[in-house]
Amino acid sequence: MNTYKVTKKQIQEILKSENRTEIFKLVKKVVGNCNQSTVFKFIQSNAKTQKMHNSAYHIAYCGRLKYAEFEVEKCITFVGKMRHYADEYRINPNSSYAKTLIKGNTHAYWASPIYGHSDYNKSRAFKLLGNERLFEILCKYMSK
Repeated sequence: MNTYKVTKKQIQEILKSENRTEIFKLVKKVVGNCNQSTVFKFIQSNAKTQKMHNSAYHIAYCGRLKYAEFEVEKCITFVGKMRHYADEYRINPNSSYAKTLIKGNTHAYWASPIYGHSDYNKSRAFKLLGNERLFEILCKYMSK
């Protein structure tokens, strides 16, 4: 590993400048490995202020929010899936393909209203811990 002696004061000055080129050069000198995740971790570990800690992602990944967009997309897909099953059940609750929300010990499941927990084709919807309100809202929505 290529290591380079630099003082904490010098590190703080370079990080305060928020100059991406200088920060990447510094990480290359100090750590030896210079990729975006290494820069991100380096900034977070050496950040003196909360502002610098929060801007580490923006500096390391050049402001691209690809990971954040993925999470938002995943969240929309999750909510869309919940709504799809609820709408399907509301339209035709007696269908052999309809799934209703069933409460388990730790998770909520989509399962046949006839077979319940013994449905061999039930699927896990979400964890109940912290999502009790979502479970109640979906159950009320499906019963309308």
